[in-house]
Amino acid sequence: MSIKNSLMLDSKSIGIISIILCFIFAFLSLDYGISGDERFYEPYGQSSWSFFKTMGEDTSALFINTGDGGQLHCYGPSIDLLSGAIIDVFNIESKFEVRHIVASLVFVLLIFFTVMTARMIAGNVAAWIALLFIILSPRLFGDAMNNLKDPSYAAFNVMSLYFILRLCKELPNPSNKTILGLIVGFGLTLGSRVGGLLLFGYMGLFLLFEIFSNKELKSEVFGVSFKPLLKRAGIVILGSYILGIIFWPFGLVSPIENPLHALDFFTNQTYQIKTFFNGAKISSMEIPASYVFKWISISVPEIIVIGGTIGSILIFMTKDKEIRKYSLMVLFTFLFPIVYIIYKKSGMYNGWRHTTFVYPSFVIIASIGFSFLLFQM
Repeated sequence: MSIKNSLMLDSKSIGIISIILCFIFAFLSLDYGISGDERFYEPYGQSSWSFFKTMGEDTSALFINTGDGGQLHCYGPSIDLLSGAIIDVFNIESKFEVRHIVASLVFVLLIFFTVMTARMIAGNVAAWIALLFIILSPRLFGDAMNNLKDPSYAAFNVMSLYFILRLCKELPNPSNKTILGLIVGFGLTLGSRVGGLLLFGYMGLFLLFEIFSNKELKSEVFGVSFKPLLKRAGIVILGSYILGIIFWPFGLVSPIENPLHALDFFTNQTYQIKTFFNGAKISSMEIPASYVFKWISISVPEIIVIGGTIGSILIFMTKDKEIRKYSLMVLFTFLFPIVYIIYKKSGMYNGWRHTTFVYPSFVIIASIGFSFLLFQM
């Protein structure tokens, strides 16, 4: 246990490491090429910025059809908008280098909250392992340098997960910092992809799980703390929804109808391409149930896959009820979206990149698994 205690990794240390990584990753991102989707997303970022710059007179961001079934206006522009604003305001010619630097910095955000979540659940050792695992994930690392959609959505998603767990831990009186973190995390996630609405469901489900697993807490919450807690939950939902659409031109012009349209578009996506899987070309709308799990298993380092498998088993065996409870919440955020995709028979394109947002949860489970092996079993 002396080794465990010597591996201190507090939030300040994680912050310092993150700042160092910002400089390293920003420099590395300059050597990355332009991704295939950037020919669409870069103009979308510029047109979204133009919408706000002209106070809504330029409406080109309200409908963008890529010609292959894509409707970019259904995505929140988030990082594309930020990059477009920087490029325009500072009159920068190397626009793709700016985009890649911004993408690399968002990757650091993903690392920070993945490590912080692992530390909050299982301590310093799990945090160090999570830091190592997330940096040494080649598919995520490479994608994060020039993909402003999937890794950024994953970053905001794990940020939200961290604050949801903090909310559960702080019941019945969550701090204002946690409430603000939830608003920002939920808002950024929703502002990147309308699927961020799923976070409201996570928050409600995990709150109920936390409350009903503790008799004393249940009595207090459904007593004097019920109205204040309900009020704060309402503030989170309203505040994050406003933040999510305020920088999304399509969502902003019709705050209810257009987000629902975007949700329907993504839920019932029918565009088909041929994708390579198990040595054959198959339709993106006819993927087998094993598709995401198989892609993760062959594109993620074996030690992380082993750790995730071990962690998924050992969290049911640990005697520490707190670790088990919060680990199960994280495991749920990894499995549920994949199971739902299988159930809905949703289309998947080019591997598992559209489910990148569940990967930080898998890394957290893997880090907890190895932490169990080292110190708790």
